Amino acid sequence: MDGNIKHTAPLKLIYDVRMKEMDLHINPNDGFDLGLMTTDYPISWCPGVDPETLPEAHPEGEGRIYLKNEVTYHTMILSSKWQNRITGPLATLIYHKGKISLESC
Repeated sequence: MDGNIKHTAPLKLIYDVRMKEMDLHINPNDGFDLGLMTTDYPISWCPGVDPETLPEAHPEGEGRIYLKNEVTYHTMILSSKWQNRITGPLATLIYHKGKISLESC
């Protein structure tokens, strides 16, 4: 994997009907794994994109990633609109220069 591409450990998925479709919430410690240090960042979603091709991928949508202490470590909160698109109870976030993807575990 490219040295500039960062990833988290597998994160437990929680779906919330109140969330905006392209936003996600994670714990700040998981954000640190991605090189993120402040409370929120704009992201370009490239779901299902292989980590090696993420730098060249065309985004599916724009959103924000929020680092919140209220989110349990190794947990990700997404819009319930993603529930049918992600298989499995865990996923790894992959991040490169504002582009984000996830891999089901």
